[in-house]
Amino acid sequence: MRLKKYFIVLLTCCLGAVACKNDTKQSTAGDPVSLTFNFQPGSTYEYILDNKLSLQSDINGNTLTIMQDMKIMSSYDVINNIGKNKNIEVTYNRITMRSGNGIINREFDSDDTAAQDPIFSHVRDLVNKPFGITVSELGNITEVRGFDNNHTDKNILGDSSIRKMMVQCLSVYPAAAVKPGDSWKRDFSSSIGFIHMRLNSTYTLITINKGIAYIDVLSRITPEDTTAGMGFTGSQKGKLEMDIASGMILQGNITQDLEGQLPMAGRLTPVKATSEINIFGSKKH
Repeated sequence: MRLKKYFIVLLTCCLGAVACKNDTKQSTAGDPVSLTFNFQPGSTYEYILDNKLSLQSDINGNTLTIMQDMKIMSSYDVINNIGKNKNIEVTYNRITMRSGNGIINREFDSDDTAAQDPIFSHVRDLVNKPFGITVSELGNITEVRGFDNNHTDKNILGDSSIRKMMVQCLSVYPAAAVKPGDSWKRDFSSSIGFIHMRLNSTYTLITINKGIAYIDVLSRITPEDTTAGMGFTGSQKGKLEMDIASGMILQGNITQDLEGQLPMAGRLTPVKATSEINIFGSKKH
């Protein structure tokens, strides 16, 4: 896929010579609450996903550290309800990226229309190109629409890739009402750059305060895509603050610790990776 090839090419460049309102009754701390994806028709919700990835590997006795930052600012316009599902128009309003090893560095900002680095051309194609999704009350994307019209290569972002990008702020809802101390599990695919993974996640409702649910996240990570031997395992932990009325993630911080291997200098080399994901959500007035 071109997007995967982009990340791998970017990683190689860095090596140098050696890449997601109905009114809800107020609940006391001990009452069960329904946490569902409940964005309301006619409203616009905005998410910022900020991911900072650090890769470390020993090459010929030297430690190589590669940093990659990616921030996606997107809006979710709710068109209508289809039963308990929501039809939503999603737009990536701005994407910024930065990658480097301290010697070779690359930067991209979709707002900078003068920059023409071809390595970022497919990322630029994603910006300001609305597409449609249908989302269930559990945060599952059941349909993706509009990519045939916006992109000549469907593999840049297909159905499964969309789920991977949005999963940290969508696939978080329990199937039944919960109260503080209750836990629930979700199993889904996600990705950071070229690293594709499967997450078995446990969410625990810690407390409720003024219409906000405070949730802990703990996940086990296993490989999803082992293409060219690039399988990563590890763990994920973090915290989410969710608006109970809408199900919007107001703020989240998730840390992933990973170990795997990447093809470098003609062989698979062990790599350690740390990823920090910050989520910020707001309703546009």
